[in-house]
Amino acid sequence: MIPGTFKNTEGSFGPLLESSSMDFLYDHYRERVLAFDHPNLHQSPSENVEWLLDNLPKDRVHNFDLLTASRGGLVAREFIRRVASNDTKGRKITINKALLVAACNQGTALADPENIKNLLNRYMLMTSLIPIPMVSKILGGVLAVERGIGSAALTHLPGLSDLAARKDND
Repeated sequence: MIPGTFKNTEGSFGPLLESSSMDFLYDHYRERVLAFDHPNLHQSPSENVEWLLDNLPKDRVHNFDLLTASRGGLVAREFIRRVASNDTKGRKITINKALLVAACNQGTALADPENIKNLLNRYMLMTSLIPIPMVSKILGGVLAVERGIGSAALTHLPGLSDLAARKDND
């Protein structure tokens, strides 16, 4: 399982983890279920896969069926590409199936710098609704600083820039 942006495995797959389907998956995979909670903003999908390959044991054969959500689909695509080109750092890896749910293969408008500013504006507005004035002012101030000087920095995070709308169809 490879979760999406701003989420961990529980956040992306919570309903599945709590359902009877998870019992079936544990039985089917004989309890060999791996959740890859990767850093998803300050690292690119390529860096995520690099870390995964570095941490998979070399002394066994790895067979994967992948289940991803959102940005996790980009990590899965990079993983599949590395396995297909036999660029696995000596690991023996097979990928049998991949299910990419809501993968942002063509990017997302959320990664556009102007949309990041708009999102921060909306969060600033929501902080004004917090009934504790001191908390509202502190959070609003933090978001104002981020909107004013930091939104440009957000677009330079490798994990976010990889989500920018893509013009190609690879």
